[in-house]
Amino acid sequence: MQLKNDVEKLVNGYFEWLKTGTVIDAIDDMAVVTTPHMDRHNDFLQVVIQRTHNGFALSDDGYILADLVASGCAINSLKRKAILSETLNGFGVINDHDTLVVHASETDFSKKKHALVQAMLTVNDMFYMSSRHVSSLFYEDVCAWLRVSNIPSVQNIQIAGKSGYTHKFDFVIPMSRTAPERVLKTINNPTRQTALQCRSMWGDVQPNRPKSKAFALLNDVDTVGVDVVNALKQYEIEPLLWSDRDNFSERLAA
Repeated sequence: MQLKNDVEKLVNGYFEWLKTGTVIDAIDDMAVVTTPHMDRHNDFLQVVIQRTHNGFALSDDGYILADLVASGCAINSLKRKAILSETLNGFGVINDHDTLVVHASETDFSKKKHALVQAMLTVNDMFYMSSRHVSSLFYEDVCAWLRVSNIPSVQNIQIAGKSGYTHKFDFVIPMSRTAPERVLKTINNPTRQTALQCRSMWGDVQPNRPKSKAFALLNDVDTVGVDVVNALKQYEIEPLLWSDRDNFSERLAA
C-alpha cells in the first residue's frame, strides 16, 4: 500500500510538472505552446498550433530536422530516411516537407500533442551525431547486438501509462521462466534531461507494469555523468553502459 501511495505522488508530481511548465502564447492566427521538455541544447520544445476546417494542425514548425541539419546530421541517406519514417509512424506523426505534423480534434488533442512532443524528443536524440559520436546509429547497433546475442525482443512497443497516455519503448524482452518482462529504452545522448525524460515515461508506465523491470541502455562513447545514473536509479531504472554490454548480455537473454 505504501508503494502505491508513493507512486501516486510521483505520478501526480509529473502531471503538475507538465501543467506548471507549459506556457501558451497567441501570435496572429496561431498559438505557440512552450512545453517543459528540453532538447539537447536545453531549450524548451515548442509546438505550433493552427486551427483547420475540421480541428487543429500541430507541428514543430520545422525545428527538429532543421536543427539536426545545422548540427551536421542531415537525413539524406536511405537508412536514415527509413528510420525516421518508422519512428514517426510509431507516434502517428507525419513529415510534411521537413516539418513534423499531427492533426487533432478537440477530443484527441491532448494525446496528439503528447505524441508529437514524444516524436520530437525521440528524433532529436536518435539522430544526434557528430565526429565524437558513433558513426552508425545507436539504435541500429543495439538491434544488431540483440540479434547476435540471441536476446529475444519486440521492437518499438507502445505501453499505456496510468495517465492514459502511451509511451514508446525501444525493446521489450518477454518474461521467461527465470526473469520478468524487461523494458529497454536506448539513450544515445545520455544527459540529465534525457534521463529525466526516460524516468517520467517509466514513472507513468510502471503502475500498469508492476512486475516488469526497466533498463536504460546508455551510449557511453562519452563519459556518462553520475547525475544521469542517479536520476535513473531513483525510479528503479537500471542503467546499462553500452561499453559493458558483453557483461550483461546473458542476463538479458535469460
